[in-house]
Amino acid sequence: ISRRLVLAGSSGRWTAEALLAVQLALTLGFALLGYLVGMTGDPRFLGPFWIPLLAFVAYVAPMAALDRKAQSRQEEIRRMLADTIDLLTISVEAGLAFDAALLHARRSMKGPLSEEIGRMLHEMQLGVRRSDAMRNLSDRTNVQELRSFVLAMVQADVFGVSVANVLRSQSHELRTKRRQRAAARTEHAAPEG
Repeated sequence: ISRRLVLAGSSGRWTAEALLAVQLALTLGFALLGYLVGMTGDPRFLGPFWIPLLAFVAYVAPMAALDRKAQSRQEEIRRMLADTIDLLTISVEAGLAFDAALLHARRSMKGPLSEEIGRMLHEMQLGVRRSDAMRNLSDRTNVQELRSFVLAMVQADVFGVSVANVLRSQSHELRTKRRQRAAARTEHAAPEG
């Protein structure tokens, strides 16, 4: 549950324990509602089956909503990643240091990826090494393209490779993957004839 909360972007607002408490309260409340509806209403209309039915819905709903939010957030990060890397590439090629380019991207773009970059920069201000902060960023998401980007940047940092070259190649790779996904969706959506 903690991992699901991280993927959904609930940084500190919700804990796994609080979510479980809400889930339990909803389940008990809806079971009571099911009892009231089933036992005091028309017994021919499902009767006591309302109790487990409503309790099950209340038990499943919070986790389903959390999973939907996490999936939506991860997809938004995936969509924003190529544009963010393009902005980083342009900023670094214009002469900014990589950390300054990250700050510029954080300020210029909105959304969950920008929030995660902000969190990473905050960790770096607190003394966490850049490579560790980037790995933490990768761990807080479930986006394979971001993991690949982080791995490439960490390796560039370790081996002293030009950041601009790595950013350029990562940008090109992401654009290619995006085109391939779009082509696959178009091909899949086309009616067979």
